[in-house]
Amino acid sequence: NVVTEAAHARAIGKPLILISQDSAEDLPFDWKYMPVISYNLSIRGLNNLKENLIRRVRQILYLS
Repeated sequence: NVVTEAAHARAIGKPLILISQDSAEDLPFDWKYMPVISYNLSIRGLNNLKENLIRRVRQILYLS
């Protein structure tokens, strides 16, 4: 359950990457405190997802 995982990660300060085809505003939790990578199902959307995911993983690894 993404809501439980997001709440748990936030409570213990664990990094979490949320990926969704929906916009962050449509997700069922307070997304402002958890980064959400939204994408659309197309070649361009998947390429953007890849770039954003790589960037986010690098940020997490750099901060750890």
